[in-house]
Amino acid sequence: MQSRAWKWIGLGAVAALAVGSAVVVERRRRQVRRWNDYDTDEIRDRLQARFAAIDAGPGAATGQADGTSMR
Repeated sequence: MQSRAWKWIGLGAVAALAVGSAVVVERRRRQVRRWNDYDTDEIRDRLQARFAAIDAGPGAATGQADGTSMR
């Protein structure tokens, strides 16, 4: 009787691993799709704007100078 319980526990563990792996794979696929939506020129322009804001000073890095944020 006790060996049946261990079989069910083992089966549950295998199922949990399969579901967890599927969730991780789906999250990675979504992340890749999200990055593929951006154009390389857009990414470059955003990075250059952020670095320019950092070089300008602490008020410009957070967007406090003009009341807008960098997000």
